[in-house]
Amino acid sequence: MDNIQADSLPEHHMIHHLPLDRSYCENNADALEAVLQELNEMFNPVGTEFSVDAYAFTIDVSVEKFNSVTKRKAGRKSKDTSKQYEEIMAYRETHTAIETAAWLGLTKQTYYRRIKQLKEETSQG
Repeated sequence: MDNIQADSLPEHHMIHHLPLDRSYCENNADALEAVLQELNEMFNPVGTEFSVDAYAFTIDVSVEKFNSVTKRKAGRKSKDTSKQYEEIMAYRETHTAIETAAWLGLTKQTYYRRIKQLKEETSQG
């Protein structure tokens, strides 16, 4: 198997090498190849590649891809509240916070957070 040199990889890769017993590698080459193939199939989607070359076990991790795939993206996705800031502020003048939150399809807590964000965005822009 080809060992990827650290010099040839982008900065966002991390490479770790572990030495292997030479006689084990020579006597169990097929089993080692099967394990590596299985590992690569499992971990390729998260940007990780395993290889053996010159009796060293190498783990190549594309940090950028690993982080993008494994970071939590938990929670409900944001609702589309594409109503304009002015429209929301006008509605707030004649309705309570709970009514305005319901009109936007948000919980009261999320409503207050979004109003704060909108105020910050409009004061900056």
